Amino acid sequence: MAARSLNNWWRRHSNADRVELYTRWSLCSFGLAEFLVVLSLVRVAGPGWAVALLLALYAAHSLAVAVCCHRSLDWLLDRRPRPRGWRTATAALTGLLVATAFTLRALDLSADPLVFGPLLALALANGLMALLMHVPALRSTALVLLVCPGVGVGTYLASGSMREAAAVTIMTSCGALALALTGRVSAWMLGVMLELDAGRHAQARLAVAEERLRFGRDLHDVLGRNLTVIALKSELAVQLAQRGRPEAVAQMVEVQEVTRRSQRELREVVRGYREAGLRNELAGAGSVLRAAGIDYVSDAERVERLPAPAQSALGWVVREAATNVLRHSDASRCEITLRITEDGPATAVLRVRNNGARGGRGGGSGSGLAGLRERLAGVGGTLTTTTGSEDGEAMFELRAAVPLDEGTTPREPVGAEARTDARTDARTEADAEGRTEADAEGRSEEVAR
Repeated sequence: MAARSLNNWWRRHSNADRVELYTRWSLCSFGLAEFLVVLSLVRVAGPGWAVALLLALYAAHSLAVAVCCHRSLDWLLDRRPRPRGWRTATAALTGLLVATAFTLRALDLSADPLVFGPLLALALANGLMALLMHVPALRSTALVLLVCPGVGVGTYLASGSMREAAAVTIMTSCGALALALTGRVSAWMLGVMLELDAGRHAQARLAVAEERLRFGRDLHDVLGRNLTVIALKSELAVQLAQRGRPEAVAQMVEVQEVTRRSQRELREVVRGYREAGLRNELAGAGSVLRAAGIDYVSDAERVERLPAPAQSALGWVVREAATNVLRHSDASRCEITLRITEDGPATAVLRVRNNGARGGRGGGSGSGLAGLRERLAGVGGTLTTTTGSEDGEAMFELRAAVPLDEGTTPREPVGAEARTDARTDARTEADAEGRTEADAEGRSEEVAR
C-alpha cells in the first residue's frame, strides 16, 4: 500500500518536477552519506573521546552540508535569498573538521593513514561542493586546485611523511573536484530544464493569446462596418421621424436588414472558429507535439474519404487530445491512427495513444472530453477513453468513432454546442444594441447642434 501511494505520488509530478526532486535529493544525500561512511571508519580513529568528538563534528557537518545544498539550489533558482548563514556554518564546520583531523594526526591519535585520509577527504569534498555550487565550473576547479595542495602541506607537517601527504593531496583533490563539479553541473542542468519547461508553458499561453487576437480581429472586420451602417441609418431615421418624414420607415427597414445580415455573418465567424479541419488539425498537432519534444507518429491518411461533418468532429478530437497530451501527461511519444471499418455500417475510428499518463490517466474527465462527446453525438459518434500500462509505463488511449452514413448529414447542435450558439447570439445582439444606442445618441447631438 505504501509503495503504491509512493508510486502514485511520483507519477503526479511532471518530468521537470521529477528531475528537480532527483537532483535535490542526490545533492543532499552526499552530506547524509558522509556521516554513514564516518561511522564505519571512526571507530579506529583513536581513543573514545576522540571518536565522540569526530562523530559530533561530522554529524553537524553532514546536516549543514545537506541544508546548504538545499538552500543554495533554491537560491540559484531564484526561490529564496542567498543562504549566508548556512554557508558560513558549513565553511566554519569544514575548517574545524580539517583542523581537528590535523591535530589528531599530529598527536598520533589517528596514526592509521587509511582512516585519516578518507576522513579528511570527505569533510573537504562535501564542504567545497556545498560552498561552490554557485561558482562556475572553471573557477570551482581553480579553487579546488588551490586548496588541496594546502591540505597536503598540512598533512606533511602533521605526519612528517611525504608519501602520506601526497596520497592525501591526491585523494582530497580528486574527491573535492568531482563533488564540486557534480554540484555545479547538476544545479546548472536543473536550471536549464526548468527554463525549457517554463518556455513550453509560455508558448502554449502565447498560442492561446494569438488565437484570441485572431478571433477578435475577425469579429471587428465583420461587425465594424455593419455597426457603423446601423448607427448612421438609425440616426437618420430618428431625425426623419422627428420631422414627420415617411422615409424614416424605409431607413428602419434597412437597419433591420443590416442587423439580420450581421447576425448571419457573426454566426458564420463563430461557426468557422469552432469548426476544425481534420487534415489541418493533424498537421498542427504534429507541429506542436514535436516542438514539445514528443515523438509524434500519425497513420491518418484517409482524410479525403470522410464527409465534412465527420472531419470537423474528428478534427476537434485531435485538437483536444493534443492539448491534453501537453497539459495532463508527461508523454514522450504520441500516436494517432485513423481507420475506416467496413464491418457493418462504415465507421471512421480515430485513436490517439500516448505514454506518460499521470496517475493512470492522460486526459482527465473534465469539460473538454464532455464537450467532445456532445460534438460527436451531433453526428452519431461516440468517445471512449482507456488506460493501461506498457513496458512499465502508464498509457492513455482516446478513441472516437463516427458512423459515415450519419456523418454525411450534420445534425442540429445539441447540448453545450447549442447553448454556446445561444449565448453567442445573445451577447452579439446585446453588444450591437448597446453600441448602436451610443453611436446614435452621439450622432443625434451633432446633427441637432
